[in-house]
Amino acid sequence: MHDEIQHYIEENGIGFVVMGSRGRPTVEKAILGSTADKIIRTVDKPVTIVHEEPQSFVGTDRDIHPDSW
Repeated sequence: MHDEIQHYIEENGIGFVVMGSRGRPTVEKAILGSTADKIIRTVDKPVTIVHEEPQSFVGTDRDIHPDSW
């Protein structure tokens, strides 16, 4: 799968990659490999990995909308 993703990135001039991750346990990832891990290591572009479920959320009491500045 990572070969196809890498090819698509190169052929379409993608400059930034955002992809999901299931967050498999370390042992399972070591055995099966991780598409996201392979993309991070082989693609010459910035990559952001988004996990399936957020682990925690740190909130703020400050209004962070741009129009509040």
